[in-house]
Amino acid sequence: MEGSLKRMRKHRCIKYLQKRQKSELNEQFEFSTNGFSAVINNINDNFNLHDQNNHEELNNDSGHSSDNDIYEVHQNNDELSNDDCEHINNDNNSDNDVWNNVAEHSSSANVSDDEYENQGAIENEDEYEDYGEMENQDEFDHQGEIENLAEIENQGELDEISQLKIWALQCKIPKKHLDPLLKILRSRVLPDLPKCSKTFLNTCKSLYTIEAMIGANDSPGEYTYLGIQIGLKSCVNVNMHQDKILRLDFNIDGVKMKKSSSRTLWPILCRVFYEPSPSSYKPFVVALFYGKGKPKDTNKYLDQFILELNYLLKNGLVLDSNNFKIEIRCFICDIPAKSFITHTKSHTSFNGCSKCDVVARKENCTTVYLTLGEKRTDTDFRAFTDPEHHTGVSPLISIDPEIDFINQFVIDPMHLLYLGLNSRMFEQWMNGDKVRLSASQKIKLNLLTSRIKKDIPQEFHRKMRPSEEFSDYKAVEHRFFLLYCGPFVLKNLLGDRAFNHFMLLHVACRMLSSSKAMNFATMAKSYLELYVEEAPKVYKPEFVSLNVHY
Repeated sequence: MEGSLKRMRKHRCIKYLQKRQKSELNEQFEFSTNGFSAVINNINDNFNLHDQNNHEELNNDSGHSSDNDIYEVHQNNDELSNDDCEHINNDNNSDNDVWNNVAEHSSSANVSDDEYENQGAIENEDEYEDYGEMENQDEFDHQGEIENLAEIENQGELDEISQLKIWALQCKIPKKHLDPLLKILRSRVLPDLPKCSKTFLNTCKSLYTIEAMIGANDSPGEYTYLGIQIGLKSCVNVNMHQDKILRLDFNIDGVKMKKSSSRTLWPILCRVFYEPSPSSYKPFVVALFYGKGKPKDTNKYLDQFILELNYLLKNGLVLDSNNFKIEIRCFICDIPAKSFITHTKSHTSFNGCSKCDVVARKENCTTVYLTLGEKRTDTDFRAFTDPEHHTGVSPLISIDPEIDFINQFVIDPMHLLYLGLNSRMFEQWMNGDKVRLSASQKIKLNLLTSRIKKDIPQEFHRKMRPSEEFSDYKAVEHRFFLLYCGPFVLKNLLGDRAFNHFMLLHVACRMLSSSKAMNFATMAKSYLELYVEEAPKVYKPEFVSLNVHY
C-alpha cells in the first residue's frame, strides 16, 4: 500500500514538473525575429535535457529513495525556480510531506490506489507505444534526410530556417513533434514557414501524378496511372513460373464510393493467372479514375494502359535476370463496362448481345432476347459487319498482338449469374405472376433460410441471411443459394415444373464451378440451353433479359 502511494505521488510530481517546464518553454516563444537563433539553441538544450532526464530516470536503481528521485529531477531541470528547489531540499527528510505538497497541485489527487495502478499501466503502455511509433513510423525517409542535409550544408552561410532544418534532420525529430513546432513558429515569427514537416524538409516524394480528366456530362474528374510493371515486380514469384510466361487478367468496372454520392471510382485492375492455383495472386491497381459517372473519353482513359501493355507484349518483363513473356488471358467486365471499353451497344438496346447478332424486342417496357442469332467472330467485329452493334472504334483494337473481342471478353458470373439471374428468380418467387409463393410458403422459406445459417461451415465467410432480405443479398449469398442450399429449401415449396427448371441451372452451374469443369462442359451447355428455352414458359417472356440470354 505504501509503495503504491509513493509511486502515485512520484508520478504526479513528474507530471507537475513537466507541465511547469512546458509552460515556461511556451513563454520563451514570445520573442522577436532577431532572437530566433538563440531560440534554436534553446530548443537543442531542452531536447538534450529531456533525453538526459529520461535516461537518468530509467537507469535509477530500484533501491534509491523517493526523495532522491525527486531531488534529481529538480536538480537536472534548470528551468525550475529557486523557490521550488528550496522547497524540495527543506522537506527532503519527510517523504509524506513532500509528496503531499506536490499532490496539492495535481488535478488527480483523489485517484485511489487501484485506479492509479490501472491508469499507470495504461499510461506506461501508451508511452512505450508512442516511442515505438516514433521509432518505426514517424521518422522520415533516412535517404531523403541525408540528401537534404548535404544540400543545406553546402549552401555556405546558414540562416535561421536552414539551422532549424539541420536541427530537425540531425536529431531525427519525428513529424508529430515537428508539425506543432512549425505551427507555433509560423504564427509568431515566420509566417512563410510551411505547416507540414514533409514540405519543410522536402521529404514528400509522390510515386504518381494526378491529372484532370473529364467525366460524364463534362463534369471534372481525376485520373492517375500507376503502371503494370510496378505491380508485376511487386507480386510475381519467379519460381512459380517455370515456363517464363505471365498470363494476365484485366478487370475494368465502376463502383460507387458512397451510396448517396454520384461520384464513382473506375479502376483498371490486373491479376496474374497461375493455373495450378488461380487464387495465388491478388489483383493490383493499374490506373484509377474518380469523378461523376465514367470517363467521357475512353481513348484518354486507356491510352497509357495500352501503350505500356504493347511494350510488355513486345519486349517482355525482366524479373531477377529472367525475361518473362507477357500474354493477355482475358478481360473480365460486366455488361456496361464491356460496352464502354469496346464501344458497343449496351444491354438495353436491340443489338446489345456481344455473342450473337440477335435483334431483341420490347415486352412490357423490357428488352428481351427470345431467340438466338448467328455467332459473332473477332473478324466480324473488327470489320464492323454489324454496324448497329457498334458505337465507335474501340481503343483496344490497337493492342498488338491482337486480342479476340469475342472469346477473350469472358462472361462475368458475379453480375450476370448471381446478382443478375438468381436475383430475378427470387423476384419472381416473391412478387411474380405465374410462379409466386403463397404467404405461408414465404414464411416457411424464410424460416428454412434462417435455420440453415448456423449449419453453414466456417469456410463460407459471409453467412446467408433470411429470404425476406433477398433484395439486399450480396453476390456471395446468391452464389451460396444457387450452388448449395437452393435445392433443399425449394424442394417442397416450388411446383414441379419450376423446381425442375431451377435444378437445370443448379446442376449446370455446379458442373462449371468444379475443378473438372472441362469434363462436363458439353452436358452443362445442354442444360443451360434447355433452361433458357423453357424460361419464358415457366415465368414470362419479360424474364428473358440479356442476363438470361447469355
